[in-house]
Amino acid sequence: MRPPYGYALEPNPHHNPQKAKEGRKKHRLILDPVKAPIMAMIFADYTENEVFDAVEEQLQAELRRSERACGGKPCAWRSTTIPSIR
Repeated sequence: MRPPYGYALEPNPHHNPQKAKEGRKKHRLILDPVKAPIMAMIFADYTENEVFDAVEEQLQAELRRSERACGGKPCAWRSTTIPSIR
């Protein structure tokens, strides 16, 4: 299971004792310390501007100032990518 952008999965012991014995885990969503601020910025910029192109410009400027990575590769934000974040 892949968490929504801005969140990470935190493994926890399974609440079912049998499954816990098998080593199975339950996961809960927690804020990702790197991606959550980006998601907050996207939300704030979009609610202020309601234009994804403006949000994309802000994200590209932020990426030039930082070393953030997406899946081990440099991030590439596009105005068409932002609405598809889940």
